[in-house]
Formats: sequence, C-alpha cells, structure tokens
Amino acid sequence: TVARAALCQRLRASARRFTRPAGHNPRRKRTQNWIETGGNVKDNRQSCKVMYPLSEVLLLVVCGTMAACDDYDDIVLWGNRHL
Repeated sequence: TVARAALCQRLRASARRFTRPAGHNPRRKRTQNWIETGGNVKDNRQSCKVMYPLSEVLLLVVCGTMAACDDYDDIVLWGNRHL
C-alpha cells in the first residue's frame, strides 16, 4: 500500500503539471484563425460565371466533409437539406 500511495502521489503531481489554464481551448483558436483568414482566399473564377461567393462554397465543402459526405453529390444533397 505504501507503493500504491507513492504511485498515486506521482500521478497527481504529473496531472497538475499538464493541467491547462481555465478557458484554454486550442481548437477554438484554430477555428477562429481559419474563419478570420478564410475570407482572404483569392477567387480566380470568371466573374460572369460565378453563382455563389467562394467563401460560401468553401463553407459548404467543409461542413459537408465534416458531415461525412464523400463526393460532390453528397455535399450538394447535404447542403440542400441543411443550409
């Protein structure tokens, strides 16, 4: 039991070392950075052929991919249902 108590003490000490400060969320920062810079993508399409802004197309593709859509048709169906 002495060895067990020592092991528990070491585990608690190591857990304190790796505890993140309150409000720390690296995913949120990455997502925020992506959203902020997502509008800076240059759109090289011919303006007369553009039906949707590039930012909307990219949003649809990202959301559809996260929703497990495998190809263009699945993404279109998902977008029609959810957006």
